[in-house]
Amino acid sequence: MMLRDFAPALADYNKAIEINPRYSLAFYNRARLHNADGEKRDRALEDLARSIDLNGSFGPAHQLRAELRVALGDHRSAIQDLTRLIDLERRNHEALAKRARSYIEIGEFDKAIADADRALAISQRSGDALVERGRAREGKGDRQAAIEDFRRALEVDPRNEAARTHLTRLGELKL
Repeated sequence: MMLRDFAPALADYNKAIEINPRYSLAFYNRARLHNADGEKRDRALEDLARSIDLNGSFGPAHQLRAELRVALGDHRSAIQDLTRLIDLERRNHEALAKRARSYIEIGEFDKAIADADRALAISQRSGDALVERGRAREGKGDRQAAIEDFRRALEVDPRNEAARTHLTRLGELKL
């Protein structure tokens, strides 16, 4: 078991920020430490906001903030961060699949399908995009199309647990 003592690294980032309060990467890395701590998500979000204020074109800060916001159930804010990330990295199929997931959580199934389709146009083997499109299609009531997407996700990656779970729940896969 690895012990995770972040205190020395945290002290280094605090010192770097003290020396240069406009060092956006130090805020981002300190946010990563706060996030890894597990109990300091509020501090992580504050540092990410500062990092983004200083350098709005740093995609990883938008991605991490979106992930934190999803974990906190704030899908609308996550969508904003993922939209900015996608603006910065147009071919980021993973961000498109994540944004599709958040759209599903707020009931925006057509937008989720559009994002999943875009992700699949970039990477035809994106199991995550297939699962999210399947979830969105199921949300719209198109059970058969959802099943097809979940099956295709399993074809792409036979270990895709999300696809397997959805197919089992729909009675299309026996354990």
